[in-house]
Amino acid sequence: MTENEINDLWKDPKNWRIFFIYYCKDDPRIIVSKRVKSMGWTLNFANPWAFPTIILVALCVLAPFRILYLRDVPLKLPLWLLTIALTLISLILFCSFMASARRYAKKTNKSQTPE
Repeated sequence: MTENEINDLWKDPKNWRIFFIYYCKDDPRIIVSKRVKSMGWTLNFANPWAFPTIILVALCVLAPFRILYLRDVPLKLPLWLLTIALTLISLILFCSFMASARRYAKKTNKSQTPE
């Protein structure tokens, strides 16, 4: 499946339920951009890895705060703000990587010209 085919699946209104739930069995991505791309990402709920991804992301977001809490780190604003910032940056990078159609597109072999 090429990048354009994957993007065409995403653009097809039949693959969107109640405007914001993406459900497409043919799309190999787990995380996709929302219909309004500037609003972030959503999951492809037709992918069997969608629900485990929810749990994994929740654990990755909560883990740093749990570690700080268990180590009795005082509630000093700079450390907690740094933790929040790094967690958000990591989550944004992960989602943008997973939502890329390029990542799942198979390269098409163009006819090779003899050299």
